[in-house]
Amino acid sequence: MRSAAPCFCVLFLFLISSCPAVAQDRASINGTVIDSSGGAVVNADVDLRSEATGLHRTTRTSSSGYYEFPALAVGRYTVTINKDAFRPFQVREIDLQFAQTRTVDATLQVGSTSDTVDVIASVEALNTTNAEVGTVVDTTQIEELPISGRNWASLMLLAQGAINYGDGAQRSIRFSGHSLDDSNFTFDGIDTSGVQEQTQKADTRLNIAMDSIAEFRVSTSVYTAETGAAGGAQINVVSKSGTNAYHGSGFYAIRDDALDSRSPFDGSEIPPLPSEPVRREFRRARDQGQGLLLRQL
Repeated sequence: MRSAAPCFCVLFLFLISSCPAVAQDRASINGTVIDSSGGAVVNADVDLRSEATGLHRTTRTSSSGYYEFPALAVGRYTVTINKDAFRPFQVREIDLQFAQTRTVDATLQVGSTSDTVDVIASVEALNTTNAEVGTVVDTTQIEELPISGRNWASLMLLAQGAINYGDGAQRSIRFSGHSLDDSNFTFDGIDTSGVQEQTQKADTRLNIAMDSIAEFRVSTSVYTAETGAAGGAQINVVSKSGTNAYHGSGFYAIRDDALDSRSPFDGSEIPPLPSEPVRREFRRARDQGQGLLLRQL
């Protein structure tokens, strides 16, 4: 009799490897397709593409003209709608954030299928899908906002209801009057709140390099049913994904007393500049650091 253990092991590894990808793809795009008279356009072909990753999905509108693309990763998408006897309708640069549902409606015009109506997507002004109160900190904010110590968690203070009780790290920020241990953290859909014992340790729960984070969402109240496990805020961190083009990042940080600003308790006289040997050593260390960074890239 053959043992079933290898089969169970393979199945277990498959489920473990597939869960993070599924869990982080919580965004979606939906909409309704109508004609110029307001009637629903049935069985229209709806095409979804991502130029960065090559993702391609297709669907058709229902009897009410409705379509939906669920379980999408964060990124930028293009939606194209085609129907015989109507001009193709295309919406480009649809930025989709974590757990966001974008509604992209379309009104098709009668005409040649060779004439395309091209639209650039605008920022969605109001979330009409749910009443969740939250904030998404995107890649631009992570890269450009100054942060002491390069701790991404300090940017959680941009969310509604955030209060800093200390150094601006995970263990120092409360939300909407809840305690420090009421917040729930996930990374690519994996619950990381229990990485460290909250009641005994004051270190960061989720120590992630800023360069590996695409964006993160802080939901402070009235969040949807798929989130939970804590009564406070829900912090969902999403890592950067690969694309069809080579890309990377790097940073150069130096903290030297020659660059320090003056303390309020310094004397009235400005101290002399460092001597030439000190400046020469500073330039040598700077150039070596830059050369090491370029070799690593």
